[in-house]
This record gives sequence, structure tokens and C-alpha cells, in this order.
Amino acid sequence: ITGGQTMNPSTEDIVNSIEKVNAKTVFVFPNNKNIILSANQAKQIVDKKVFVVETKAVPQSISALLAFNEEASAEENFDSFNDVIATERWHYRSWPKEYQSGR
Repeated sequence: ITGGQTMNPSTEDIVNSIEKVNAKTVFVFPNNKNIILSANQAKQIVDKKVFVVETKAVPQSISALLAFNEEASAEENFDSFNDVIATERWHYRSWPKEYQSGR
């Protein structure tokens, strides 16, 4: 989904994107604190299993995705993603300024 600091996607944009994914289970990485609410609302609307990994910046998503295990369940991966995000937060100030805007 395209967006930016002043161009946050709507709940409808997120719903449409989730519905386009050819999968029963979808992970959403908002990458901005202002999009988390819309992502969670979209999760309630669609007929797919959606996990919103509450990332606030791209580096958090990249770090979380490195924990993906194709042999684990969606729930286990979701838990792993959240574990990484919880431990990554202290690194936030070392990220480039353009990635700190989601804080």
C-alpha cells in the first residue's frame, strides 16, 4: 500500500489490499503509528485471518520479518514478530531520521 507521513491509507485501502492477496492468512505491517488503528479496523472487516503486527517504522518490519519461520504456524510467527519488535525498540534512536517519523 502506498502512503507516507501525510498520506496515510484509509481502512478501505487496507481492506482492498488484504482482499487482493491470494492467501487465507495475511500479515499487515503498518510501519506508522497513525495506521495501526486503520489496520486493526480492516482486520475486523475482511473474511481472512489477519494479523496486524504493530510496527511503527520500516526497520521494525524488516527486523520482524527476519524471524519468519515457514514451518511455524501463523500464530507462532505473529508471536515471534512481536517478540522482535519488543526487543528492537531500544534501537529506535539509531535509525536514520526518515524512519523515526512513525514514533
